[in-house]
Amino acid sequence: MWRLARSELLDGVVYVEQPLTLFSFLKFCFGGGDEDARHRWRRVLRRGFVAKMKPREVYVLTPLTIPLRGSGFLLDLDLKMRHWAEVYLVRWFLKRYGVKDVLLWVSHPFLPLKTPERLGGNLLCYDCTEEFSEFAEYPEYARRRFYIADQSFTRSAKVATVVSDYLEISRRRVRQDVIRIPNGVDIDVFGGDGEGEPADLRHIPRPRLVSIGGINNSYHWELVERLAQTRPEWSLVFIGAVKVEPGLRRRLRRYPSIHFLGRKPYGALAGYLKHIDVCLQLYRPTDANRSRNAQKLLLYLAAGKPVVSTATGDVERLRNHVEVAKTDDVFIELVEQVLRQDTVAARSGRLEEAERHTWSERVRQVEDALRPHLQGVR
Repeated sequence: MWRLARSELLDGVVYVEQPLTLFSFLKFCFGGGDEDARHRWRRVLRRGFVAKMKPREVYVLTPLTIPLRGSGFLLDLDLKMRHWAEVYLVRWFLKRYGVKDVLLWVSHPFLPLKTPERLGGNLLCYDCTEEFSEFAEYPEYARRRFYIADQSFTRSAKVATVVSDYLEISRRRVRQDVIRIPNGVDIDVFGGDGEGEPADLRHIPRPRLVSIGGINNSYHWELVERLAQTRPEWSLVFIGAVKVEPGLRRRLRRYPSIHFLGRKPYGALAGYLKHIDVCLQLYRPTDANRSRNAQKLLLYLAAGKPVVSTATGDVERLRNHVEVAKTDDVFIELVEQVLRQDTVAARSGRLEEAERHTWSERVRQVEDALRPHLQGVR
């Protein structure tokens, strides 16, 4: 979005993020809550629920809501309250800043079908990023609703984009002009040497195996525990906001080789990657994960590090530069292999592959897709 905001096609970008909750604020006040919520509350308290970000006309809107736990009626009411909070904040912003022409970019199907109409704008682009209707944490009727919304947005948007091969094949059953625009990477951030060894990494013995990104139930935790049990000399380092059940987190913390370093600033990740030995992608092979196009793989390649991944998402496209394991036994063998031997040629190949997937190139693809629909709209 930052790069898209610089495009000559647009006057600015307004990003509406997932709502914060009053309960998360109470946890924040007492030093609790998940790391992502704490990070966002610090920003809200500094800049407000409507924050203008640099370097250009980029606004981040953070709705506030009261979460309702449960299923059935309570879950339905929770989703409606989230929607009302989002619509109210967006309407306030449009009125406050005198915005006339609203072009909506939607990247998830959690919104009611009438959202574009309620915001007085056209659904310019529906960017399908994951198969949300396969997420097991939602009840069946909610996933059915997400599926209906996804199909409707895919059909009605002026431009429909997807990030992965699986999603492209699936959405082409709805419309033939779906455009695949996968994730990208900041070569200038991750292709450099980074900073010195981070202080919270120095005490962790090598070899260091790292996983970067949101840490949640999509991970193959049985494999992680097996690695900790059978290869205790390997340090398993997780960098990112942790959102797993308390019981699982307590169990994982029993292993001395597992280290949770928390969420880090985006620009600091290169410094961590410089001082690790192997990068891991640990997604569980499920229906939800097969639709992924994981950005973390490109971050790893841009850092030049060897990568071992489970067989999920679009990883097959990068097989020439990523070791792909279809079983847990093979995963362990591949990690042992790359620890024993990594070559200058292999590192150069990873860097060259990453350079083919820059965010600048992705923005050019987005501009090409949107330009025919933005002529005369200013």
